[in-house]
Amino acid sequence: MTTRSRASTALRTVLQFVFGPWPLHPGGVWALYLALSFVSTLRSVTAVGAEGGLFAAQPISERAGQILAFSLAVPTLVVVPLIIYQILRRRFIHRSVTRAEYFLTLVGASFIGTVFLTTIFGTNIFYEIYMGHLDFFTVVFRLFVPLWFMSSLLGLLLGRIQKQSDRAQAALQTVVKQRRLLLESEERVRGQVAAYLHDRVQTDLVSIGLRVRAAVALEPKEMVREIESAMDELERVRSEEVRSASRQLSPNLAHVDLNTALRELAGAYRPGLIITSVVSDPVAKALRLPSELSRATGIYRICEQGLLNAAIHGHATECSIQVWFNSDNEFVVEIHDNGVGLPPKRVEPGMGFSVISAWVESMNGRWSLEPAEIGAKLTAVIPAD
Repeated sequence: MTTRSRASTALRTVLQFVFGPWPLHPGGVWALYLALSFVSTLRSVTAVGAEGGLFAAQPISERAGQILAFSLAVPTLVVVPLIIYQILRRRFIHRSVTRAEYFLTLVGASFIGTVFLTTIFGTNIFYEIYMGHLDFFTVVFRLFVPLWFMSSLLGLLLGRIQKQSDRAQAALQTVVKQRRLLLESEERVRGQVAAYLHDRVQTDLVSIGLRVRAAVALEPKEMVREIESAMDELERVRSEEVRSASRQLSPNLAHVDLNTALRELAGAYRPGLIITSVVSDPVAKALRLPSELSRATGIYRICEQGLLNAAIHGHATECSIQVWFNSDNEFVVEIHDNGVGLPPKRVEPGMGFSVISAWVESMNGRWSLEPAEIGAKLTAVIPAD
């Protein structure tokens, strides 16, 4: 960056700080103004106390009450008009604040604050001590300067914080998008492998079987029986093993309902892990819609990873899956196992948890893993819309 560009950047920053426009933050301005008002009031009282006079002769409790009242009144009477203006503007005006409007708003708030301040405290000796014998417009300027400075300071600081927050949010959205793309890519690969197993491998096995049958048609009977047995085994592999592997890779929920897919998934864990699954009729009916294919796949993958974690980490022998609609019309997936439960220390998120998180986030849901009376319970809640 050249010297000229640095100077230009610095000048723009100064101009932005001085002229704004900044978003109004009445609460923060009030807090800063209150601190400044209290310190300024205390200094005035200390000076008067050192010089003596009518105010210095008052009881300490009375002086303390006046200090507190005046310290609260100055920022409150200036900030309240800002709050009212902000409320009215949000309701009736829907364009960005211009610099002229920004400055007029601060000047107007200072003017209104001065009117109320002089009306309430004008005849009070403490007001004369604090303000001296300043004319009305000088008081307006005296209230305007700290109001302007604190508005600019808060705007600058909160603007930088907001910018950093926006960057972090954008990075988070990028990560979420990448995880969603990763899931979609994984599903495409699974589908391709499943299609290959279902179509190409099965076709090849059938072709091999037909060729073997043709080759041994005239061989001795014992050889024929042996080869027939091999053919039966090939047919079993084709019809059961390959089909099962294909459906586990990609359950093809466009043609198989979730209940059937979960039952086939449970079959892969027998006899080491006995799994019962219950999908309510409304859920089963909703997930059969073509538009719900992605959500049905997500729920299936959550169940798949939940069972895998229960078997590997929980050492469970029994597990139940329940899927239903709650009162807010959300899909609820609950997986409860009878395993060893959760460790006392924090559970480190492994690949299984990452996959569950990615699927749940892709469907704008939420999930939790909690200890149960026996074992652990995984709960995922997925919005229906």
